[in-house]
Amino acid sequence: MPAGVETGAEPQENRELMNIFVTGASGFVGKAFLKALTPLLTGDDRVFALSRRPAAGPGGNTVHFTGDLRDPGTFRPALLEADYVFHIAGEPDLAAGKEKARLKYTSTRDLLAILKGRGRLKKFIHVSSIAAAGRRPGAPIAGPLEPDGDYPPGSDYGRSKRDAEKEVAASGIPFTIFRPGFVYGAGMRPRSHINKFLSLVVSNSPLAFLNIPGKLSLI
Repeated sequence: MPAGVETGAEPQENRELMNIFVTGASGFVGKAFLKALTPLLTGDDRVFALSRRPAAGPGGNTVHFTGDLRDPGTFRPALLEADYVFHIAGEPDLAAGKEKARLKYTSTRDLLAILKGRGRLKKFIHVSSIAAAGRRPGAPIAGPLEPDGDYPPGSDYGRSKRDAEKEVAASGIPFTIFRPGFVYGAGMRPRSHINKFLSLVVSNSPLAFLNIPGKLSLI
């Protein structure tokens, strides 16, 4: 074997290039995802980063463009070039009205309708929420959620997430569904649950010291 050649190593020129389509690229989670993804890209890999508003980004392999999930025509050509789709966008407010919350379901449905039958797509990664998991009627709130239970979510937001998950599972497209808990960090929304709680702690509000049952999963 020639010196300096590793067995099993794949020559860079033979590596399969990837096109990755990301929704919600300018959002809190989307920006963090792109930051983590960028160092993993090589060669002519491309990321199509869809945002509702113009967004500056890392450049290089990433193509930023503005579009609207309610209007598939604004992103359809880029979506059809994707090998992997990360669907991150969605109304992040648990108290959002029914119409806003429903966007997660309708956008997922529309994305899948475009992608069905496309042999190029390798996987659809759907970022859902722990809100899609319902609690067994009568179960104590201090107890854990049952991941295999099919209990109805308790909010419009959660129902939209659950309905979107069902669309993904029934699509016939290879998929992964990820249900994160509460996500926190620099740049999180001022009205996020974690920010609201921290503001109560900082202000020494009596509400911050209530013995509320249950635990939260934080990312």
